[in-house]
Amino acid sequence: MRACGHSRDLQLRLVKCLSYNSLHYPSDAVVKMRSCFDNHLFYIRGFCSLPRSTFFECPRRFLSWFVLCVRSVIALLLVVLSASVYAQEPAPGADDDYCTDSDPGCVPLGEWMVTLGAGIGLRTNPIINSEDIPLFLVPEVRYYGERFFFDTDTAGLTLMYRQSHMLNAVATIGFDQIYFKTRSIGNYFFETGAFGSSGNNAFADTASENEGTAPQQTVDLDDLHSRETAGLAGLEYAYYNQYWDLRVQLLQDVTGIHEGQEIRAGLAHLFSLAGEHFEAAAGFSWQSEKLIQYYYGINPGELEPRYDYLIYKANDGVSPFFRLDWRRPISNRWSWQATFHYRWLSREISNSPLVDETSVVTFHLGGVYHF
Repeated sequence: MRACGHSRDLQLRLVKCLSYNSLHYPSDAVVKMRSCFDNHLFYIRGFCSLPRSTFFECPRRFLSWFVLCVRSVIALLLVVLSASVYAQEPAPGADDDYCTDSDPGCVPLGEWMVTLGAGIGLRTNPIINSEDIPLFLVPEVRYYGERFFFDTDTAGLTLMYRQSHMLNAVATIGFDQIYFKTRSIGNYFFETGAFGSSGNNAFADTASENEGTAPQQTVDLDDLHSRETAGLAGLEYAYYNQYWDLRVQLLQDVTGIHEGQEIRAGLAHLFSLAGEHFEAAAGFSWQSEKLIQYYYGINPGELEPRYDYLIYKANDGVSPFFRLDWRRPISNRWSWQATFHYRWLSREISNSPLVDETSVVTFHLGGVYHF
């Protein structure tokens, strides 16, 4: 039975070696674990070369080695996984290393970034008898701390963080009121979807009660209720790495403006080409019936009785979008930037008597000063 005792001793030594190195050398875990197996490989090979009869002469020894092999494989897999996690997990303040002078859009951890874009730009207005919205100044204020973050039109608190996955509680604003008000806080921001349609878009919407019966008579917006800015709050799931950024927001009106809901989702890809920095993004926003009805519907009693045929009752709808950003650093303080944003309005919006377009185009080109 001496061989059995030797087997048990070898197992304990190997397990101790694995445990010690995984705790004291997490950054070099794979290398250290390999050394444990290499040091004991001679004994393992010697045991494996024993005749089959030996296993039956010492069944406990066979069982012990079998358990050892299983535990060793599992331990090695866990070590490799933990080493991978350790290598990917940024240490506090490590985000600073990712920010360089050549990437002015990067925000160092724990620092405020304030920029002001000045140039020429335009946002088309889909509302009837309304002028397009000029974009000359585009300010941005951004901050990312250990838990709290603020990104121009969105504030949030990180509830859970694991590697590149985050769950945040967020508060933001709605953007639909910008088409109805000449002076709105949303007129200085880009529609960013979750960062941030024609009637035949690829996303299926339930047809509204008024589909195919849109009248030719136009509506005087002054006769309708005022469309106010709604404050939204909810949860956000985010995944990001060096090149990709995925965000999904589940939002609820918390200001009592329309009491509706909105889901914003977007996927962005960051890349460089010939020294130029680009970001391409695509996604969609789902808006509930109450939200669309508040901004684009016409309720009974808002118009004179003779115009009751203009009453519009909307359902929920989906509006996809595409965005392309370009940046070229000039100096530590200045950079060129261009943004193109295309939003396909959902069928529920474009069928409204208040709307005479099926999409919204936003464009801006200018210089950005980094304070």
